[in-house]
Amino acid sequence: MNYKDFKQNAYKDILPKIRQVIEFDNLKEKSRKRHISHKRFYLMWFMRNELKMNLGDIANEFNMHHSSIIHAIKYHNNSIEIKDVCYKNNIQIITEFLGTKI
Repeated sequence: MNYKDFKQNAYKDILPKIRQVIEFDNLKEKSRKRHISHKRFYLMWFMRNELKMNLGDIANEFNMHHSSIIHAIKYHNNSIEIKDVCYKNNIQIITEFLGTKI
């Protein structure tokens, strides 16, 4: 198995679940509501750090610019570092659905 096949297989299982969350919660919309943006930020961080997707691919999933992805990753890291309870509560259901831990 080469790297390309490995990468495609890694996305095969989890990416449909992520797309399901994006569609159900309307995360492609440009909403700034906190509970929506927190979910969006977490998924962007997850796609970058856990799935090792590049910024352009993540941006395409959310119809955004790559700089928005960079901001989301920084926001997630800062929220986890300061133990933001509101952030953790807003992303809890997604982490349970994806079977991940914060």
